[in-house]
Amino acid sequence: MAWKNSTDKTNDKTEKKSVYEIITDRVIQLIESGQLNWKKTWTLQEPMNYISGKKYNGINHILLSCMGFSSPYWLTYKQATEQGGNIKKGSKGVPVVYFARKESKDKKVLKNGTEKAQFYVILRYYTVFNTEQCENIPEKSYNAPIIRDHSEIETLISAHNPELSRGNPAYSPGMDIIYMPDIKEFSSQNNYYKTFFHEMSHWTGHKDRLNRDEVTRKSGRFGDEDYSKEELVAELSAAFISSIYNISSDDTEANTAAYIQSWIKVLKNDPKMIISASSRAQKATEFLLKPVSNNIEVSEVSEVSEKTEDGVYV
Repeated sequence: MAWKNSTDKTNDKTEKKSVYEIITDRVIQLIESGQLNWKKTWTLQEPMNYISGKKYNGINHILLSCMGFSSPYWLTYKQATEQGGNIKKGSKGVPVVYFARKESKDKKVLKNGTEKAQFYVILRYYTVFNTEQCENIPEKSYNAPIIRDHSEIETLISAHNPELSRGNPAYSPGMDIIYMPDIKEFSSQNNYYKTFFHEMSHWTGHKDRLNRDEVTRKSGRFGDEDYSKEELVAELSAAFISSIYNISSDDTEANTAAYIQSWIKVLKNDPKMIISASSRAQKATEFLLKPVSNNIEVSEVSEVSEKTEDGVYV
């Protein structure tokens, strides 16, 4: 799918689609082409804006990380031209989303009779290009990724001290227990920790922590909507944390293609799911990394992304 160079505008073929549908179509296209695989396709350099240096998070992190560029820097067509540069002919940009705050026409009438403005947020997108797709812009260096060892992961786990029990990998919301086999039962330490991250991501949804509906409602059964949403949150959060700790799995990846393909139907049925899940996964990641945030730079989710105008959490 081609994306126009201009920002905040869609081409004629996408004008009738919502931004949720545009982004979901993009994700599905990347999955089908084999470019997007959140179990393994993560760059060591976190994507960030060339001008501000701000890191992209949530769904934007996913879309940009899987593009295969060595440079972590991205910028808009306008930003490139303002730097005296240009986009290479034939380059295709990547859509990134943001929430615009809008004032509602309806006013809230207070008890004293005065009116108070009401606001809502609406999802928008614009297009960015990697600096490797640009010409004539100043080069910008970036720090080499920090290589972390497993002792730092153990420090993270100890900081939260979740209740653990031996068993097949799972999380019980009612008992608030994470079940994990012994590390020796895994083919590698990386697979063990990646699985642990997945279950700890579920653990963050407990009512005393982030209080995610899909966890606290206790209604999620294999294959239903709540289960699918929560599994996607845990998958993405585990991927985010694994990226930070430089962990990639080995034998897990051999079975990834069929697993990831199973998400296509789910995403098509609910265009808002990938954006909602990636935002919740970012919040789960922030929660888990908070005790060690002095050693790890955490890219925070903006508070404006808490709800859309129709009440769906994103």
